[in-house]
Amino acid sequence: MTDNTRRIILKSYAAKEEKAVFLVPKEAGRKNLRVNLSLRESLKTAFSLALRGRYLDAMNLNGTAFAIAQEYALEPLIAARRAGADACGITGNGPAYAALVGDKGVHEVLKAWSGFGQVIVADVYNAGD
Repeated sequence: MTDNTRRIILKSYAAKEEKAVFLVPKEAGRKNLRVNLSLRESLKTAFSLALRGRYLDAMNLNGTAFAIAQEYALEPLIAARRAGADACGITGNGPAYAALVGDKGVHEVLKAWSGFGQVIVADVYNAGD
C-alpha cells in the first residue's frame, strides 16, 4: 500500500503465491477518468479494505468501480472470476485488466480471456515485510 502523492509505503505484507494474468484488450485505449462521488466512495472503501489486509476484496471493488467509471467492459472481470480468479481489476487507469489466480486456475482464466485480446501470465513474487 502506497501513498503516491507523498511517495511513501503505508503497509506491506506477504501475499500468497499466485500467478498474475494480464489482459490487453483488442481495442485498447485510455479514456478520460471521470471521478464522481460514487467512484470516490468506492475507492475509499477499497483502500480501507486493503489496509486491513483484504487486498483481494479491494482489488475486486477497485476494478469494478474503475471499469464502470472508465466505461471499460465488465465482461472480462466477470469471466475471470467465474473461471476461478481470486481477484481481478483494471491495471492503473487501464485499459488492461489484471487477475490474481492460483496455479490450478490459470488455464481456465487464459481460456476465459482468450477472445478478449492478448493475455500474459507472470509469476508473483512478494516477500512482504
